[in-house]
Amino acid sequence: SIHHQKISTRVIFSFLGFVASIGWSYVLFMSDIFVINVIEVEGANTLDPVEVNREVLKILDERPFWRPWGARHAWFVDEKRLARGLTERYFLVSASVKKPLTHILRLKIQEQAHQFILHSHQQYVLVDLKGVVLKEARSRELPVIRHDMDERASIGYRVADEREIKSWLQNASE
Repeated sequence: SIHHQKISTRVIFSFLGFVASIGWSYVLFMSDIFVINVIEVEGANTLDPVEVNREVLKILDERPFWRPWGARHAWFVDEKRLARGLTERYFLVSASVKKPLTHILRLKIQEQAHQFILHSHQQYVLVDLKGVVLKEARSRELPVIRHDMDERASIGYRVADEREIKSWLQNASE
């Protein structure tokens, strides 16, 4: 009958419309609109922004398991893993990631002091993050770490390795 034919035509077109809308949603969802390709870094004073961008993309590309969407898809960024990776890589005080809705990823970082003052016995010296003494310290504006050494520190003397320096600074900030 004609009434039955109209209903079946309506059902077929409704089904095709539904399938088409799912297909177009998939095309939009997987398009480059949602692929992170711009990274804005706030708070980077001494870090090279190009190097930070490279490291962010490297962390995003290293996924622990397979997903059907791209590694840089904005909706599926693991903010905690990215912030933790940047904090460990650049020895940051903090890093936060604002989850994007489109292709722009926004980072807010706080860098660690790249120098500190080491107080050993009655001597105050300026030390970099590699543990090398730069000069005698005159002011006390930077973080002061107390650590008694066996001998006096002179310019160029290495007081500790980088790993030990990082642990001193982490303990001092706690």
